[in-house]
Amino acid sequence: VATSTVHTQSGDLFDRPVNVRFNPIGYDFDYGDGTTRSTTTGDRTWTALGQATFTTTPTSHAYRDRGTYTAHTSIHYTAEVDIGN
Repeated sequence: VATSTVHTQSGDLFDRPVNVRFNPIGYDFDYGDGTTRSTTTGDRTWTALGQATFTTTPTSHAYRDRGTYTAHTSIHYTAEVDIGN
């Protein structure tokens, strides 16, 4: 499960105030064994889904072999820029 939220960053660009809103739009899951999956949501916990523990979900993964794996998730955002006009 990966979570992300919309967030806004404010600052100045060429002495003008600028706000940039970042919206999460995609998730890439790399399970560390050569298997990857891309989704438009980070999915939800079994409890939030109303499912029993270890029920298969869109982001589930079963490792073929025992071992130590480094898994990670990349989150993709769109950016909306407001320069006050």
